[in-house]
Amino acid sequence: MSGPSAASARPVSAGRARADAEATATATASGFPVDAHVHLHPQHPLSEVLGGAVRHLRLAASPASGGEGAAGGLLLAEVGGVDVFEDLRSGRRNLEREGGWSVEPTAEAISLVLRGAGGERLVLVRGRQIVTAESLEVLALFAAVTPPDGLPLREAVDLVRESGALAVIPWGFGKWWGARGRLVRELIRAREPGALFLGDNGCRPRIGARPPLFEHARRRGVRILPGSDPLPLPGHERRAGSYGFIVERTIDLQSPAQPLQASIREPRAALRRYGRRRSLTGFVRDQIAMQSLKRSVARP
Repeated sequence: MSGPSAASARPVSAGRARADAEATATATASGFPVDAHVHLHPQHPLSEVLGGAVRHLRLAASPASGGEGAAGGLLLAEVGGVDVFEDLRSGRRNLEREGGWSVEPTAEAISLVLRGAGGERLVLVRGRQIVTAESLEVLALFAAVTPPDGLPLREAVDLVRESGALAVIPWGFGKWWGARGRLVRELIRAREPGALFLGDNGCRPRIGARPPLFEHARRRGVRILPGSDPLPLPGHERRAGSYGFIVERTIDLQSPAQPLQASIREPRAALRRYGRRRSLTGFVRDQIAMQSLKRSVARP
């Protein structure tokens, strides 16, 4: 299995080396918070998404912290037809004109460090969301390349894993019921720990029973990765970074994806959950709005 792809590193000045060391130390002192399910929707201004993410991540790491260290990381799950990560990496998109952010390349092809006008830093890691033949979702996190949509779930999971990425099946309202729930359960039983992950979802309501598949996964040693999962709805442009986990590990901002992925794969590495999921009112409002949006898109 291959790890994250690497690109040639740029020379680093002494001043920048000191800044990178300070950023790493700040992240390590309070833990490094990570949101493991982030969509960048075209209707959401990217500067607002990033600003909201920094606020959430800094609160997660330490309510009293400020400073200029890396606030945390966003693991992207971009949908078909959207590739904001590549637009930023290639320079096709100029973030400075959109809100004062700049892009700092890393030594990895699948990660970027974004710097805000105030010196705040945010790690962005490439990844995609795949929709399977069963209308389930698979997140390919830390992915340089991903399978196409429309494959059977088992095949999609295996191809993501073979590429060196993390295969995550995220919770979705109604998607783990009936035959599809049984299929996910069979995958959990058949895959060894580290070959498959489940995803908790910041849009899941705070009240109500915990999905039974989470307990089944826990017993089988399958890790559950929390993430915010912003929807293409008004107000969700400020949700990235609001739900996730904290890695107790030094994160080198020249190569941030490698230690993050290693921590997730390591069963003994602690991943502390942070943040709150949606209220019942917010959850119901989101579901109604999403159904209305789907009808409007399907309307000729």
